[in-house]
Amino acid sequence: MTWDEALAELRLEPEALAALAPAERAETVRRAYLRRIRQAPPERDTAGFLRARAAFELLRGPSSGSSGSSASSGASGPRAPRSSRPVERPGSSGEGMLAAWARRHSQALAKLARPCPHEGADGTTLLTTAGELADAGAVDAASELGELALRRLTLQPEGRAEGAVQVLLDLVLLLLRDAHLDEARHLGVLAEEWLATQRMAQVLADEVERWIFTRELLALPHGFSAKLRRALALALLTREGNGIVLAFKRHRLRADYNAGLLADHTPLLHAAYLEMVDDDWNLEWSIRVGAVLIVALIVLLRWLLSGAAP
Repeated sequence: MTWDEALAELRLEPEALAALAPAERAETVRRAYLRRIRQAPPERDTAGFLRARAAFELLRGPSSGSSGSSASSGASGPRAPRSSRPVERPGSSGEGMLAAWARRHSQALAKLARPCPHEGADGTTLLTTAGELADAGAVDAASELGELALRRLTLQPEGRAEGAVQVLLDLVLLLLRDAHLDEARHLGVLAEEWLATQRMAQVLADEVERWIFTRELLALPHGFSAKLRRALALALLTREGNGIVLAFKRHRLRADYNAGLLADHTPLLHAAYLEMVDDDWNLEWSIRVGAVLIVALIVLLRWLLSGAAP
């Protein structure tokens, strides 16, 4: 994909983009990407989603100049916007990416009553702050900081990401709980890329089940019940015992209506739904058998009493 193709894919004007400061440019590209994947969600338009993803990766990276080339973008290479001003990576002009993020979201940090993480903070620390911002409703600030955190985790030496998966999952689930599916999916894609560079069994550790269920929640299409998705995310977030099955029970009608989507997209969530159905069927069967036995006992007592009467 060339630079011009990436701009066209995300519906961006090169001159307008080139006129922005690096931090503003990064935010404009991110917002354009989120708008595009809303129009082309992966379950409905996989090719469109992948094109949007490729465009985002190209435009958020450093410019190679008008004569530069990239191994992944064809022989001609990505061309810079038609402007004398090169497109820079956020923070490349002596300004740290984290400092630029903090300036954009100073109000959200002030409401949270906490200082901005320092430039040397590791990825896990940034993810923790992102989770607090998401819980406070600062979605844009949280998703941007989550992206910065995942970039930082990718640069950290392998094996130095203790606790990162837990806070990463909490962040994604908070976004799902509050119905921000596109932002959650974006972080989910970045998380997959990071985990591909790690020893997954070691990094995931006790979070394997939550990770798999979270991936399945992200895979469910937009047509899936938003309220049920939020309930399932909350069950995973709170780590409630047998929480997935209980969430299906609490939203039985929605679960039954969306059973086909569960079967098509999420084998493990569908298995939990079937477990709930079996539990309910067993309970219903037990109640019916109990009712029959009670009726039989009443009939027997009446017969015995009527036989004993003079």
